[in-house]
Amino acid sequence: MTRVFAILVLIVCCVVVKSSPICSHPKYRLSGNVKPTFYSIKIHPDLKAEVFTGEVFIHIKAEQSVEFIEFHLNRDYLTIESIFFDSKKIFNNCHCSLPSDGYGYEFAESELIKIVRGGKKLIAPGAHIIYIKYEGKFSKTTEGLFKVGCSKNGTTLNYLLVTDFQPTYARRVFPCFDEPAFKARFQVNLVVPNPTHVALSNMKPMKIFETSAGTVYKFETTPPMSPYLVSFAITEPSYSEYEDDKYTPYRLYAFNASNYNDTRLLEFSSRVIRFYSDYTKFPYMLPKLDFIGFDRFDSSATENWGLVTFNTSLLSPENDVYDDYQKKAVIAHELAHFWFGNLVTNDWWDDIWLHESIATYMGLKAEEVILDNQATKYFPTIYMENLYWLERTKLTTPVVNFQEIPSEVRKNFNDITYNKGAAVLRMLEVVLKEKMHEVFVQFVANFAFKTVTTSDFIDTVMRVTSDAGVREFMESYLYQNQFPVIFVDEDGDNWVLRQESYGFNPSLNRADFSARHRWTIPIWYITDCCNSTVTWFYKDQETLTIPKNNATWLKLNYQQMGFYRVRYCDSLWTALIEHDKELELYESNHLVLEASGLFEMDLLSCQTVLEYLWQLSNVTDHAHFKLEYTFPAYVKVSDIIKKYDKDAAHLLTRFFGNILERTNRHRLAKRFLASDTSQREGLVTSKGSSVPRSEQIEKCIQWIKNESPNYYFNNADAEEITMELESPRYQR
Repeated sequence: MTRVFAILVLIVCCVVVKSSPICSHPKYRLSGNVKPTFYSIKIHPDLKAEVFTGEVFIHIKAEQSVEFIEFHLNRDYLTIESIFFDSKKIFNNCHCSLPSDGYGYEFAESELIKIVRGGKKLIAPGAHIIYIKYEGKFSKTTEGLFKVGCSKNGTTLNYLLVTDFQPTYARRVFPCFDEPAFKARFQVNLVVPNPTHVALSNMKPMKIFETSAGTVYKFETTPPMSPYLVSFAITEPSYSEYEDDKYTPYRLYAFNASNYNDTRLLEFSSRVIRFYSDYTKFPYMLPKLDFIGFDRFDSSATENWGLVTFNTSLLSPENDVYDDYQKKAVIAHELAHFWFGNLVTNDWWDDIWLHESIATYMGLKAEEVILDNQATKYFPTIYMENLYWLERTKLTTPVVNFQEIPSEVRKNFNDITYNKGAAVLRMLEVVLKEKMHEVFVQFVANFAFKTVTTSDFIDTVMRVTSDAGVREFMESYLYQNQFPVIFVDEDGDNWVLRQESYGFNPSLNRADFSARHRWTIPIWYITDCCNSTVTWFYKDQETLTIPKNNATWLKLNYQQMGFYRVRYCDSLWTALIEHDKELELYESNHLVLEASGLFEMDLLSCQTVLEYLWQLSNVTDHAHFKLEYTFPAYVKVSDIIKKYDKDAAHLLTRFFGNILERTNRHRLAKRFLASDTSQREGLVTSKGSSVPRSEQIEKCIQWIKNESPNYYFNNADAEEITMELESPRYQR
């Protein structure tokens, strides 16, 4: 039973696309019989004409005799001038016969090129060298090699040339084995025609010399890495610099960067590098680290080893699009990739979560240690609430999403692979505790400079634990979409739990419980008479029984480490509200978010949500009332109700105004409502509008208008706040 999900995926692979090691690879994937070991690349760009000439030597090794050698080349961008194989010039055979002692090449579908031998002879095993001279053109998008304008006040003042090859765009710039599994060493040479510019790449230049064509930068050879990590740029020599105690230079290249004289982000980066080096027990391998900023809209950053590209807004102290916390969060995430992505790399893009989810998880840990904040505690509000919404409103994919076609790979770069996988890692931490650290140490030690699959990671986990439930848990969460809802009922001296699968149903165009997914879930819970406890709810169990042991209340998902919703029975909700002061601050605030989330799912009355909000405000020191939790909970209800009944929505506004007044947060409320953060935008208007009118919503409207306590709304001091909240300034 423990490997059922992996087996199902393997069967689907073999039957549908034949891509597992047991099956033959489809034509758009390389066979693996021939592997590159070293590249020498030379690029000579013409920034004005937006074209370039290129040369590449590819050192390869054939494991056995092969019919052909195939690799990638995108003919929409590259045109071959000549090819040599083991110093012999070869020609496009154009389906013509070749001499028995000769070689030829031919193009295949899916951006492949093949070298074949005449006379139907096999190419001998061992080492070979391919040399290709070619011409190329710049990309009009930010994929491949492209030119970017440096602007100020809407005026373009200069240009830089930069690359972005993730996931399958290296083949647009040089012929290569353009899959992450084919790691090799790369030696890059750049010709810079403009004497006022400099060249950058993953490594330091080992030689710079002048030629009639321009200045040539010959860079040091990289460690073994995947082709998508190759990076280079030609830019103006304007940078700020910070040097750590190991004399590793950190530089930030951007337009007028030298004028900033601001090294705070670079100093933070050096501390992040030190944290990951210490945590993984594997030092940073490269001799330097450069950041380069330019205007980009596809993503905020790309983690090229030694040369990270950023959106200018993330680096410039003159730009207030991102606050200091957001900038450092992105840096911590991108630098985590140096270990989880660059050093240890996913074998193919279906396992991209091994990059992105681990980087999300590790980035939060780095922030928490370096900045002495509580970054990991905000994961539920910043990430998990959005994941619940995604699963409810869209047909999502599993974390491990089998996607073989290169043109479709980009779809795997989404919130599920970035954040749901991180939620799984948080749950794993509940089970493993201090052994979680050992998982990452072993993972890096065993797979440095190699590529891995999800199975490799799970096997690493199982080497540090004997708990058989761990494998079932990880496979159930990684290979299925949607999420479980745990229903809790009372049965005498016990609480009885059952689980159902909840998510978007495309046939109904809404979420429901029609799927029959099951999960193995680590349930971490507390009661008023017992310490926190972890127990397994196995996927083949119909129910899980938890003895009360004279406890009055039960709270599941302690510390919000689990990715599941909890629907308590009404009597248990009442007990939790009445005994709220016995809960830790973190627990009580997340219960109100849980309640509002269940209301969105049509599983709980809004009466429970509003009663809990009122209870949180009914304390002397107001310590239990945190706007970062309570305001989104209020908005979830309000945003749904105002779509269907303006009078009820008006009463809700007065209700929250009353609460703000009770907690002495009049000014703070105004600032909070005025702020337009991405988190609140995600939780406010656009999401409530997706909830269809239901019997539960009708009951909510009637309860607010006719049955709710008058004191919820009758506070004269709240009138001013109510008018303020309903003013045009706060209307969206």
